[in-house]
Amino acid sequence: RTWYHAFGSALVAVGKYEEGGRALSQAAAAGASIVHPALLASIEAFRHADASNLDGGPTTPYRILAHAESMARNRDFAGAAALLADHDKTFRSVPPSYEIARARMMVSSGDAEAAVSRLVQAAALYPEGLPRDARQALGTALIEVGRFMEGGRELSQAVAEGAAMNRPDAIMAVNRCRTSTGEGALLDTRLPAAHTIVDPSRRLVYLSIFKNATTLLIATFVMNGPHRAAYLASGQDIHRFWAGLKKENPPRETLMKPDYFRFVVLRDPARRLLSAYLEMFVRRRDNNAPEMAWHVRRTIRETQATLGIAYDPERSISFAEFVRFLSRADDLDCDVHWMPQVCLVGRILSIYDHVGRVEHLDETFSLLATRFGMTPETNVLPHLGHGSNHDAIYSETSALKNPYDALPTELDEHADGVPTPEQFYTEELRNLVLKRYAEDFTLYASA
Repeated sequence: RTWYHAFGSALVAVGKYEEGGRALSQAAAAGASIVHPALLASIEAFRHADASNLDGGPTTPYRILAHAESMARNRDFAGAAALLADHDKTFRSVPPSYEIARARMMVSSGDAEAAVSRLVQAAALYPEGLPRDARQALGTALIEVGRFMEGGRELSQAVAEGAAMNRPDAIMAVNRCRTSTGEGALLDTRLPAAHTIVDPSRRLVYLSIFKNATTLLIATFVMNGPHRAAYLASGQDIHRFWAGLKKENPPRETLMKPDYFRFVVLRDPARRLLSAYLEMFVRRRDNNAPEMAWHVRRTIRETQATLGIAYDPERSISFAEFVRFLSRADDLDCDVHWMPQVCLVGRILSIYDHVGRVEHLDETFSLLATRFGMTPETNVLPHLGHGSNHDAIYSETSALKNPYDALPTELDEHADGVPTPEQFYTEELRNLVLKRYAEDFTLYASA
């Protein structure tokens, strides 16, 4: 079974989709779990192909679908969407999974409006209603275009049918929908599975929050656990390595028991917001290549729309423009890097045994060392490929004037130092952030 799964995956990776599908079918028949869309599409391609002429017969929609899913696996969402669109007229009809995949690619490549339209049309193919994966894709696309209640309704149904919900904005949309309609119990946004780091041997639980020293804390967990040697040998950055581990955390009910120690680390909201901007819009702008994160593209597009500017990812947006946009944006319209922390940790801090602060991280590390015997890991390179400029290097002597109005290109020229956080905040911007993140400031003050 393991051999067939590995062989099939390798064949799919080199573009032999139907041959790979045959091997994967044998792996599945032997009990292997096949979950990746590219592999599932390859199995379908094999089943619909002429078994005597695999990968050499007429092109089927399933083969094209497998190709597109493989491109998506490598994060080429725009290319995958274009491939599926190019074959619109090649086939007399396409399977529903083809339409669903195309919509997912549209969302990932930043064209959520088209994805909504595509999925609404695809719904006609299902007399008994959209299947779970299509409903989840539609709900996600609706959230992307700001139709939160409709998106929450679709996602709520998908959850009821067994869909996993890890995106904070998706969880919040479901919560909002169910609160307004009275449909069932709320999903709990605290300790979401995707952001919970657990050391079962120590009965230690950490809720990670983006931009809150997550890199150092995850590295501490890995370097003090059974995966230390594998991580050091992998050459991967810590986030990619951690994401690749097969983690089977105890259920939430277990993690909430008194014998588990739960902790979270908060950060000054104004500094966290600036850090998110400098990382996601400046350090990682990659000349605004297609692989730019979808949430960054979406924020640039929506911010520029409020300014009356045609979408221009190369220009991007200034920090002042970013703050002014967020001052009017819904929590659900925020990426987790700048989403209010209260949305991620909940409003009741009493469920945590320790609430630390990034600004006093030594206190949290001291606790981990003395109580749990963990040696703090403070010398890890955050994200390989982004170099040492992942985090801002602030300079008291930077010559850049009015940094809040500077565009990312200009800020990036100051790789050896940008002005201090205080210089990024005018009185207007500080007041906007104080109002927008009022609950976060209250939460932080109580830590």
